[in-house]
Order: sequence, then structure tokens, then C-alpha cells
Amino acid sequence: MRCHSLRHYGKVKDPTVENLLPDFNFDYPIGRRLASTGRTWSVVLMVVDSADFDGSFPRKVAKLVHATIEENHKAWKEGKPANLPRMVLVVTKIDLLPSTVEPVSLEPWVKRRARAGGAGKNNIMSFHFVSAMKDWGLKNLVDDVVGLAGPRGCVWAVGA
Repeated sequence: MRCHSLRHYGKVKDPTVENLLPDFNFDYPIGRRLASTGRTWSVVLMVVDSADFDGSFPRKVAKLVHATIEENHKAWKEGKPANLPRMVLVVTKIDLLPSTVEPVSLEPWVKRRARAGGAGKNNIMSFHFVSAMKDWGLKNLVDDVVGLAGPRGCVWAVGA
């Protein structure tokens, strides 16, 4: 029902229930590892749906990664070992957008929405607009993640 309203009417039926959407408990399984100093190459892929950006954006994860970056950056400045996780925002299903919309023109809007969702101003290392159905942007995404994570890095994909 929610997706139908978004797709056909451009809005959710009942905005008051948006906060009731289920959210993955990222803190317990991954948050501790992300905050540890032993892993120097961590990449968090934040996967969002282009048709429902705000509904699929993992806010808790964005806030946790932002807090980890802020905390570990201070330790890194003091010369201590610190894991500075890299955040990559992946916008999926771009093949479903109207043909008049170019993904490049969406990037400023996506940056603003991600910051509003808790990602922080400069925490997102890169943006990728992909379509698994049409195989658009996937090779660039994989190459970017491999470059950011390195040979022994940890990569977590969270979201839609």
C-alpha cells in the first residue's frame, strides 16, 4: 500500500506512521566492530531505493557511522590507531525513474536528504546510482568498494 501510494500519487498515505517503519539493529552485530581500532578499512554501503529514498534510508546506521567517524577521527589526530569507516551511498532502481531524470542531476538532492537523515556533511565518500535489472553502474560500484576496502577490509551493505 505504501509503495503504491508513492508510485502513483507521489506521497505516502499516512505520514504519521513513517516512524513506525522497521529498522535493522545495526548497533549490536556490527557497531562494536565498526568502532574497534583493529580494522582499518571498513566500508558501509548504504543502499536506498530511488522511488522511496526517505522510507528506505537507514537513519540509525547513518547516525552510528557518523558518530564513529567523529569519535575515531579525534583518536586518529592524537596518533592512536583508529578505524575511519567509509560510507558509500548506493541509490538503486534508477531504471524506474522517468527518462527525463538524469542520475547526475539527482546527486545534490541525494546529498541533502542523506545529511538530513544523519549521514553528516562530509562522511559519504561516494555516490552510486545503479540498476541491477539493467546492469547500470554496478561495475563502477564494485571497483569503488574494492578500492576503498582494500584486500582485507570489511564491507557491510545495509538498506533496501
